[in-house]
Amino acid sequence: MKTNHLIIGVIVLIVAGALGYYAWDSHQTGKLRAATLEKIAGATLALRTLLAPAADPVAQSQAVAAAAERVDRDLIALRAVNTSRILLLGAGADTYLHATRELLKRQAALLVLDSGLRHGISAFRDLLGGNRSAPGWASTAVQQKNRLEQDYREYRSTLEAHARIIDGLPDAIKALAPQIPDKDLVTTNEIAGLRAAVASSSAAISAEMEALRGIAAPR
Repeated sequence: MKTNHLIIGVIVLIVAGALGYYAWDSHQTGKLRAATLEKIAGATLALRTLLAPAADPVAQSQAVAAAAERVDRDLIALRAVNTSRILLLGAGADTYLHATRELLKRQAALLVLDSGLRHGISAFRDLLGGNRSAPGWASTAVQQKNRLEQDYREYRSTLEAHARIIDGLPDAIKALAPQIPDKDLVTTNEIAGLRAAVASSSAAISAEMEALRGIAAPR
């Protein structure tokens, strides 16, 4: 009889231990999932800063750069923990946060480059319309033109990288969509709006540069 009681006691302890571990494991998984969802939602809010009106491009660039730093911190924190409990969500979050961080970094750079190019184009136009016989005019014109071309090449390179990341966002979102509330992911319309805004700005800059090259060309 005592042996039976002992066996039953051992079984009860094993079952209690198993239930306790299951409860602890479920709690840990829930905490990890909640923290990961919070990081994804934060990345989405950061992406939406790209869609805000940019009356002051430099100030907007600073806001976007700050958002990129926040997403970077979240990505580092995500990679510092074992996400095997939430394997698909963890992998999808990593891809989404990485894409968001890279897009924000390039958007911040584009805003600065765009503003700089517009100011440079305006200054060069003023120079071309000024007194060409003034001392040092030719060397100043060459320097400004070369600087503009260099800045424009950097702008185009950044723009291409920016476009590639935007084009990859739908796949990153698709991997997360079944597991994430719609409100916590950017929509296809928002992505299209971002793509259109960048395309419009780059088309305007390109047109300005082509027009300027025509004015500056030797006669």
